[in-house]
Amino acid sequence: MSNAEKEVNARVCVPGRCEPHTTNLGLPSDVMDKAITRLGWLGLLFAATLQLVHWTRISFTPFETAGGMQIANEAVIAGTVLGIAICALAWTRKLPQRVMLDSGLLFQVAASFCIAVVEFRIRMHTDEPIVGVSGMALWITFFVLVVPTTPGKAALAAFGSVLMGPLAMLFFAAVERVPLPGQGTMLSIFLPDLLSAA
Repeated sequence: MSNAEKEVNARVCVPGRCEPHTTNLGLPSDVMDKAITRLGWLGLLFAATLQLVHWTRISFTPFETAGGMQIANEAVIAGTVLGIAICALAWTRKLPQRVMLDSGLLFQVAASFCIAVVEFRIRMHTDEPIVGVSGMALWITFFVLVVPTTPGKAALAAFGSVLMGPLAMLFFAAVERVPLPGQGTMLSIFLPDLLSAA
């Protein structure tokens, strides 16, 4: 059987008659294996980028409280450990393919929280207009292109990631004891993330 025929059989999967090389996602095992490898690279890239963005921003935005700085540093540490851990899990192939990709979706949501916390270090302490590209919007858009999954799971992970923004804002406001931004400001902050998930 040719590779093209195998791929067709993988996509049109009849219960009890599927080829052994297919997965529950309806994709060939080699496609899933490559996706897991990409997930490992994505975890490593996330850890490195989070460090780079955080320390670069500190150089150009020195205004912050000691508490806000500590929260952001802890989020960076947690995100770095998370990215390296998902990379190690992906590359060692210790988990079944489907479980690994589902774990990748959990990684997407948890990483979104870390990104949001780092971004709110600046947003909660400035009255300047919010400009630039949302890190969470980029993350949500990029992740779905790298890790294949069912439409339902992809949508659930995307909107779960979007909710990490308001959660991080509430967390920051409670710990720092600062007022929440106005409705217009919140709309400008969260709308790009919501559109990227949609």
